[in-house]
Amino acid sequence: MAKAFLAAHRSEWPQMAAAKLARFWRLRSEGGSLTQQWRRYGTPLDPLVGLLDPLTLWSIVVLPLAIAGVVLTLRGSKRLFQSLPLVTIVFVTASAVVYWGSLRMRVPIEPLVVLYAAVAADAAWKRWRVRRSGLSLVPPAR
Repeated sequence: MAKAFLAAHRSEWPQMAAAKLARFWRLRSEGGSLTQQWRRYGTPLDPLVGLLDPLTLWSIVVLPLAIAGVVLTLRGSKRLFQSLPLVTIVFVTASAVVYWGSLRMRVPIEPLVVLYAAVAADAAWKRWRVRRSGLSLVPPAR
């Protein structure tokens, strides 16, 4: 049945892949269906609880740092092994496009995303400490 469906909807494959990627990397834990809600609606604290979505708070802090960490790792590293977590993240993301792009399938790679966020946070911390001491950063010789 799946093969017949895919064959009949070949022109919609890019939209399907984009929808799965958006669902896989969404920034809110709310999925829009009743089974994916983490809170009860209609309570007096509903507006406040909606702002405290755990995934949104995590996404605001960690994802930008992780992207910066990936850039720092790829730009400044001559060691291939430091980009292996990125290979795993890309592989799991690609498999989510093929199989199922739900948020829970992202759980195994979250530690790797945090690892890249730690790279960026450490670089920012070192840069801040150097500048606070009155020194300037000298780029390494290539």
